[in-house]
Amino acid sequence: MELGHALIVLRSLILVCAANGAPVLFARLLGTRFARPVDGGIVLRDGHPLLGRSKTWRGLAAAVVLAACAAAAPVEIARRPTSVRSVSARR
Repeated sequence: MELGHALIVLRSLILVCAANGAPVLFARLLGTRFARPVDGGIVLRDGHPLLGRSKTWRGLAAAVVLAACAAAAPVEIARRPTSVRSVSARR
């Protein structure tokens, strides 16, 4: 696998980890605050929620925001002048 492909795979893994880990992180940080169900509390005939108890607007927003930040971070790092990157790496 060449370096370009490896970087694409690495960036994809970072995005997936950010999107999947964000709801868990925000649930621990915020507790039950903003934990409104995405399905509006709809319960099916079998008594189970339409999307499950863990699908909340807080988790959806957290996943979108953190995945967007994870996607933007490498772009911002690459925009830095080479001299700034080398100084930051020495610290």
